[in-house]
Amino acid sequence: MTHFIHTCYRIGEIDRSVSFYEKLGFVEARRMTIGDEAINVFMALPGEDEARLELTYNFGVDSYDLGTGYNHIALAVEDLDGTVSRLSLNPIT
Repeated sequence: MTHFIHTCYRIGEIDRSVSFYEKLGFVEARRMTIGDEAINVFMALPGEDEARLELTYNFGVDSYDLGTGYNHIALAVEDLDGTVSRLSLNPIT
């Protein structure tokens, strides 16, 4: 049986990215350093055993061109208006 494991997204700023996904309801599950190449930050949804989102920060890379990062993630939220409000009231800077 096939099941979803996680989505990987390349990021330019760890703290800013983690903050954004926390506002969507994710929690940081763990970090893993890959030598001197990268840091992976695994984000999970509360109550889930597995991290569903892997954020990869590659040392020395500050941005990605369209196609070298990732397309999108899809989330189902219980309260869309409340989620949008939390994001707009706490902008990522």
